[in-house]
Parts: sequence; C-alpha cells; structure tokens
Amino acid sequence: KYSEEEDNDKNQESSKNDKDSKSKKSSGSVTADTSWFDYKNPKKKYNITSEAQLMGLASLVNQEQAMWKPTRLETFKGVTFTLTKDIKLTQQWTPIGSSSAVCFAGSFDGNGHTISNVKISSTSTNTGFFGYLKGEVKNLSLQGTIESSTGSCGGIAGELDSVARISDCTSDINITAGIKTGGIAGNNNSGTIQGCINKGDVTGTYKVGGVVGENWGGKIENCGNEGTITSSVRGVATFGTGGVAGRSVASTAVISDCYNIGNIYSATEATGGVAGYTNAEKSTVANSYNIGNITIKDI
Repeated sequence: KYSEEEDNDKNQESSKNDKDSKSKKSSGSVTADTSWFDYKNPKKKYNITSEAQLMGLASLVNQEQAMWKPTRLETFKGVTFTLTKDIKLTQQWTPIGSSSAVCFAGSFDGNGHTISNVKISSTSTNTGFFGYLKGEVKNLSLQGTIESSTGSCGGIAGELDSVARISDCTSDINITAGIKTGGIAGNNNSGTIQGCINKGDVTGTYKVGGVVGENWGGKIENCGNEGTITSSVRGVATFGTGGVAGRSVASTAVISDCYNIGNIYSATEATGGVAGYTNAEKSTVANSYNIGNITIKDI
C-alpha cells in the first residue's frame, strides 16, 4: 500500500514521462524545461520566465530530442523569444548553439532584463551565452564569468554568422580564453553589432578586443568597451589587440561611432585603442576614440 506522498511521487513521474523533460527541482538543482514547446504545433512567439525554460531552449537547440520522430535539432528560425523577468542562474551554463549546423537562428529579446551569475567553463570553440548565432539578440544584459581553453569566445556570442545581429546589449562578464576573444563576441564573421557595451575584463591569447576579438567583414557601430583588455601571446603583426576590435579585416569591415575607455595590456605590436589591426582598401574605422591607457609588454 502506497502512502499519499508515494502516490503523488508516482503521479508526478508518470506526468514527466508524458512531457518533454519537464522542469523540476531535485536536490537544489534545476533541470531543463521543454514542456512549453510542442514540435507538432510550434508557435512564432514564446515568453521565457525561468532558468529552467532558458535551459530548455539550450537543450532544444543543442541536442537531438530522441522522443521526436524524426529526431532533429531546432534552430527556431523566424521565432521570437522574449525574456519577461531578470533571471539569476544557479548552475553552470551551456552555450546555446555550437556550430553553423547547431545554432540559434531566431530572435532573443532580453526586453531590458538581466541574466546574472552566468558561469561557463568550456574546452570547446564558440563559447558564450550563445555559442553560434545565426539569429538576433537584443535588449539583453549579462553578468558573470567565462573561462575557455580554446577560441572564438564572447560574452553574448562566441561566433556570429553573416546574417547574425546583436543590438543594444550589455555584457558585464569577465572572460579568460584563447584566440579571438571579445567582450560581446569572439568572432564576428560578417555579422552586425550595434549599440552594445562591454563592461567586463577580457583576457585572451591574441586577436583580443573589448567588443570583438576579430571583425571579419562585419559591422560594429555605436559600441563601447569599458573593461580591461589583455592579450598574452606575441605573434606576427596581424595578431591584433584593440579596445573595440583586436582585428577588423576585409573590405566590408566597419567600425564606426565607437569608444574605448578601458586599459589595454598587449603582448603584440599590432595594438590600438580602437582597432589593433586593420587592412584592405575599404576597411573603415570612423568617428571613434580611445582614452584608455595602452601598455605594450614583452616586445
């Protein structure tokens, strides 16, 4: 004969099996909640109200859902997610997306809210709150720390695809990583970053910047850096370190109306208050300034 408590536990377990990874608390930990998403009847708009739902979004993007037939990943292209409240994370964060195939292609609207206590420790490339972004992130603030042993690491996103966009976001994340490390994005592969501010300290090996580590043919407009920027590896002259971008290269690369007030400690000759290195005839740096101190070390 079961007690009333045992009956309740049994009913809850049965309900869990009928839904996709429904959120619960167990021994103080939060598990991913994907119960809000029905792949047979998808919506164009969703509200995110909890850490469990955020984890569910990451799970849906990152992992094949075995209970679905056929199994597949979700990119959420054409879908808008709106954050409805500030959220303080209670455990390590897994970046949303990891590659051009496993990516977030929807729109994430922070709605002026903050996600705090972001903690990421990674041995994989493309590390950030979003690992690989093909969509849009806007109106979001992040606070926390990121440690990565590899590259393409940024507070908002590790790598931006050419169709990706980050706007009106603030990153207050202290970052320690490798090549292509930036406060907002690690590698901007022809995407767009507008109206963003980095307040966290950014430490990388080379191609290190306050907003982006490398801006390959992308646009960085009306952005600023207020954190300390540090690079640790000396290499060829193109290994740039900069207050806004470590490198800004290719003819379509644009940095405009940006600023840096953070101090820069660089291990490479190619160092600048706004951009450490830029090339190509039409690559542009305009209407931007630096008032941070620059120290070139170990040369």
